[in-house]
Amino acid sequence: MLVGLLPMWFLFLESVIPPSPDGTGVAIVTMVATYFTYWLYEWALVAYWGRTLGKAACGISVVRSGFESVPGGIRSFARTLIPMAVLLLCFPLYPLTFIVACFPKDRRGVNDHISQTRVVARA
Repeated sequence: MLVGLLPMWFLFLESVIPPSPDGTGVAIVTMVATYFTYWLYEWALVAYWGRTLGKAACGISVVRSGFESVPGGIRSFARTLIPMAVLLLCFPLYPLTFIVACFPKDRRGVNDHISQTRVVARA
């Protein structure tokens, strides 16, 4: 669905941003819009559904620690805060935010500890 909207997005940007010889303005606006779209997607779906489309396909979801309910808006925001900050500040380290969750015994990353959430398998 989002891929289908991409050509419309570029047409909109062409009409709003004054043309530059190298297209830098459109590239910057597109990167910022992509970043916030990804953040909104991750935050909203985990907050209200407990999973993104990829998590649903893998049969996992995010729940509050000690409960089996969806995290809610504040916990989901806290959970996405660290990976999104790393993505913004130092893109090459972004996968590290998920890799570090493989080593603790409870398999929870820093973002899960801060937001008091955990990832569980769903049947």
